[in-house]
Amino acid sequence: MIALAEIGAVQQHICDQPDPNLLTTARLARYRDRLHHHNTNIPTTLPVLWAELGQPDRAETLARTITDPVQQAEALGAVATVIATNDPNRAGHLIEHAAAVARNIADLEQQVGALLEVVTAVAKTAPDRAEAIARTITGLDHQAWALADIATATAESDPERAGRLAEHAEAVARTITSAQQQGHALRTVAAAVAETDPEHAETIARTITHPEQQTWALRAVMATIAKTDPERAGRLAERAEAIARTISDPEQQTWALRAVATAIAKTDPEHAETIARTITHPEQQAWTLRDIATAIAESDPEHAVALARTITDPAQQAQALADIATATAKTDPEHASRLAEHAEAIARTITNPWQQTQARREVVAAIAKVDPEHAVALARTITDPAQQAQALADIATATAKTNPEHASRLAEHAEAIARTITNPVEQARTLYRVVTAIAQSDPEHTGRLAEAIARSITDPEQQAVALREVVFAIAESDPEYAEAVTHTITDTLQHALALRAVATATADSAPDRAETIACTITHPEQQAQALCEVATATAESDPEHAEAIALTITDTAQQAQALSNIATAIAEFDAERAGRVAERAEVVARTITDPAQQAWALGDIATAIAKTNPEHAETIARTITKPTQQAQALGDIATTIAKTNPEHAETIARTITDPEYQAWALGEVATTIAKTNPEHAETIARTITDPEVQAVALRDVAIATAETDPEQTQVSDRVMRSPRNPTLRPAVSPPHNRSRRLLALAWFLTSWEIPVSALPVVDSTALRALVDDLLIESA
Repeated sequence: MIALAEIGAVQQHICDQPDPNLLTTARLARYRDRLHHHNTNIPTTLPVLWAELGQPDRAETLARTITDPVQQAEALGAVATVIATNDPNRAGHLIEHAAAVARNIADLEQQVGALLEVVTAVAKTAPDRAEAIARTITGLDHQAWALADIATATAESDPERAGRLAEHAEAVARTITSAQQQGHALRTVAAAVAETDPEHAETIARTITHPEQQTWALRAVMATIAKTDPERAGRLAERAEAIARTISDPEQQTWALRAVATAIAKTDPEHAETIARTITHPEQQAWTLRDIATAIAESDPEHAVALARTITDPAQQAQALADIATATAKTDPEHASRLAEHAEAIARTITNPWQQTQARREVVAAIAKVDPEHAVALARTITDPAQQAQALADIATATAKTNPEHASRLAEHAEAIARTITNPVEQARTLYRVVTAIAQSDPEHTGRLAEAIARSITDPEQQAVALREVVFAIAESDPEYAEAVTHTITDTLQHALALRAVATATADSAPDRAETIACTITHPEQQAQALCEVATATAESDPEHAEAIALTITDTAQQAQALSNIATAIAEFDAERAGRVAERAEVVARTITDPAQQAWALGDIATAIAKTNPEHAETIARTITKPTQQAQALGDIATTIAKTNPEHAETIARTITDPEYQAWALGEVATTIAKTNPEHAETIARTITDPEVQAVALRDVAIATAETDPEQTQVSDRVMRSPRNPTLRPAVSPPHNRSRRLLALAWFLTSWEIPVSALPVVDSTALRALVDDLLIESA
């Protein structure tokens, strides 16, 4: 088996070549990722995965298709957390939408649970919004949990806020009459204050009367203080175990004992193992033994390996051995290598159909536009009907503009497959995706077909979402019909979103009508956003009317947004008015009391005037007190002026102190100047320290460079052999050797899926060969 280090060495060698072989390095990257997946075997939710892969649009769309509102709110919050660094404005909108989805849940218990999920997901990246949502939670226990979660998340970045929230959470928890609910709430509070005030944390834990909750509370405290106060941690562990043994419910006792064993693994591994062996549930015992083995890997690798080999679950044993290999790599590389090989051998026996399906879906999406026939062939190899229907719908969407008739047939075939799904929830979700594809493929002719399919969905919430998507698709081509469909949607939020889409679509042709539609929206947040969008849409044709609409918006944040959008729209042909509107927007923004919202508003204004008045834009950005929003604003300014003043853009980007935002800003600057100055773009991209961000920047620069190269059709004397067709054939030369080198380096740095999107421009031959690989594997 090829070790990961050897794959890296070969990839590095390919990167060093003047004309790197992209097919080879892509195959190596794919094989490397397989090995990595075998070693980690870590599952995650699909929307979050797409967000982490740099596809926020797809992540958001997928999250919004989830029919269960609790899960949708959680997914939206999780996606918001992932994209918060690169796009805080969008993340903020997602958080608002997640909270709105949660609040629309009729069942109070589910509503509270959903709000809590949103708070937990965004506590670290958006504490202001998280706290605001937490204080609206009506259940005292859930409100205490939420406040404690935010306190934990902000302990390092804002200890004053964390302390205040923890005190309030404890006060709320003390008012709860149920012993279990109070115990759960106090346990969360104890965990939140353990690091900063361990004595008070222990006091809180000892006041909990419910045995199971006290066990978990003591476990949380001792895990936090184990390094700084091992003696106290030991005493707490003894008490926690004693209490756990008194729990009569077998399942609850198992979880409590696992918590104790994991907590003491580093300080008392023998006793931790003894506790683990008393757990009768096989899966829970395997998890516990793995956690203990991982915990002691550095201090006692032999014991850790012996312990790992006793685990009967192959996934857990492979993970444990891989963890030990990682922990011992520096001190005993030879032994670590043997462990890793053994872990790989075990991991290769584990099948993960989901990962295989997602890889195929990713390639289908990548080649759908450039080679739809191959894409369809690959989609048909997907055995899961829901995933196959989605893949076909993806191709239909991708080819809608170039071949609407073929796209329509594909969408209809996807519908037929979706109808075979017996699970009603999964069928509804898949039909929704098909509806979206059909409506987008040719909205003028297929809108009514899409509506009919949407109305066949029996789940009310999913039907409302599907009808909303129909409205989104047909609003521009047939606004009257779209508005009629909108009035049949009974769900308040979906109705508001649909009306907003119609208003925005008609703003150019009928601004008065658009304004009237926007004013009929009863959902305050959606009305404000609709008026903002109408004002923005009419800014170029009638800036005076646009400004008048903006001034009717009562929400100050949305009003500031609308005014800054108008300033941006008219800057090129009426700089004087644009300046006045921007000044007014800034005045409005300064009146916003919420610090986070004010920061976002000022950032938007700075971006709006960056082209016409970059100095003042930078001045505004530097007055933003929220570090994240300031970094975003400076990054936007740098991106905006990159074409006209690349040196100043780069200088601004390098002044950003947040490493992630600096990396993003430099990547954006590199991409922007790639067509005009590819050498310097490459230089900037290579200075980015974050590997994934650098890979994305290199990919984007490769695309930009390739698109501007005049020698795209030059035939190379290289030949390429396809696994599907072993006959040697000439390969079309990629647009530029620079593009190839950059893409090869991107594959060296990141997972194989990310650079794939550049292949249609840089090397379509290699892309087709990769598709051939997948088709052969599935045969």
